[in-house]
Amino acid sequence: MNARRISGGGQGKRRQTRGMTPEPFDEAAFQEWYLPERKRVIVPASILTGILSVALVATDPFTFGVDPGFGVVAAIRVGLASVILGMLWILVRSRRPAMVDRVLFATWALGSVFVVVIHGMQAPTGLAHQLVDMLLVLVAYMLPNRLPLQVIPAVVLSISAGLTTPATGEPLVVVIPAYVVAHAIGIVVSRSMEKTARTRFQAFQEIRALRGIIPICATCKRIRDDQGFWSQVEEYITRHSEALFSHGMCPECTDTALEELGVMELPFEEGMS
Repeated sequence: MNARRISGGGQGKRRQTRGMTPEPFDEAAFQEWYLPERKRVIVPASILTGILSVALVATDPFTFGVDPGFGVVAAIRVGLASVILGMLWILVRSRRPAMVDRVLFATWALGSVFVVVIHGMQAPTGLAHQLVDMLLVLVAYMLPNRLPLQVIPAVVLSISAGLTTPATGEPLVVVIPAYVVAHAIGIVVSRSMEKTARTRFQAFQEIRALRGIIPICATCKRIRDDQGFWSQVEEYITRHSEALFSHGMCPECTDTALEELGVMELPFEEGMS
């Protein structure tokens, strides 16, 4: 029996021997694909935050009174809204995921500092400040960013809020476990959201692979994948979709096989005689 060498693209190719090994995950392609979805979450949330920051200026006279403290807080709120507006301008124009990561991280970290400063200027109000800070910790993990860039501002916010705890009168044995639980919940939510996005991206890649131009050998009908490996049509489609194959023989191939074996198909009437 003569051995065949499968080739394509002007050079020899290795025959596919990896079986059902999945394709390596393309992190750069995932970040590019995920960027528009991240913007759809960040932009409305940022607009709402900026509006609330400015709107709360109307409530500050009841909290601080009309004194220099009110002016400082109002300036902080307007400054935060300005920072958010600048962030939105960069986000809308940016096409680089890394730039979006840095801008979102810097904006959220600066916003956390603003919140801590405002809380420090207010009179102690029991657990109200702590509840707001814990909510901000959870929001930090829900923003579509890389986990390390979510953890850093959330931890800084927690530490800063913890430094004001003695002034508000809550015992640390109550506040610290509450923050730990908030971080644990936030990390679980963040990982779950990222896992869901990656699963959707992989499904999208598999569907797109079957829609593109697929190089196939005109002789043996094997298909070449993106890494230059050649595999049978059934194996390629099984790896890139949820389809399964059930092998059989069509009537023409059945007749050809019977002829090659020297078996003649008898008429039904003769078989009954």
